Amino acid sequence: MELEKNTNLKHIASNYLSLSPITLEDNSFIFSLRHQKEGIYLKAPPVTLEQQIAYYHTYLDKYHQGEEIYYKIYDNVQERYCGVVRLTELHDQFYFNWQSLIVDPLCSPQIGIDIMMVIYSVGFEVLGREMCGPWVVDRHNLKTMKIHHYMDLTENIKSDQEYFYLQVPRARFLKNAERMKKRGFGVLKFPTIN
Repeated sequence: MELEKNTNLKHIASNYLSLSPITLEDNSFIFSLRHQKEGIYLKAPPVTLEQQIAYYHTYLDKYHQGEEIYYKIYDNVQERYCGVVRLTELHDQFYFNWQSLIVDPLCSPQIGIDIMMVIYSVGFEVLGREMCGPWVVDRHNLKTMKIHHYMDLTENIKSDQEYFYLQVPRARFLKNAERMKKRGFGVLKFPTIN
């Protein structure tokens, strides 16, 4: 899938957040997010800003091939950028995925649930995919696992000493998502659902 086929995914908006693709100028922001002390369960961040910028240039190839979009998250309530997330595996017609979610711990409390619901809504309702994942969650990231349990959308397909391996099948999303949408989470303003 080339970039042109993902044009409607360049900007995404919901009740609580807006997503837009990162730019070269966002690398300092991403670098600072990845180096915050609280709530980071990703692989070790780049040591220098130059390494972050090098990663950005590698990402651009994937973006232009239509494989993924790396978004900055705008908190509509606080009116500021508060995080990043990647929508991945866009070249696959069955799966989609998301990775590298990092949010500022001071962002609005709705952001965590809304970003997950927005990603699932885009994948299942806009792109028409059948499966999200699998992705890994660090076993020590109890806060994220509590949110997944509350939302009741994920399946834990396996676990090991370090990670839980999660996925969301389309049927489970369609069966359980309405409860979250009634609370305003994952309600897409743009793009519109086909």
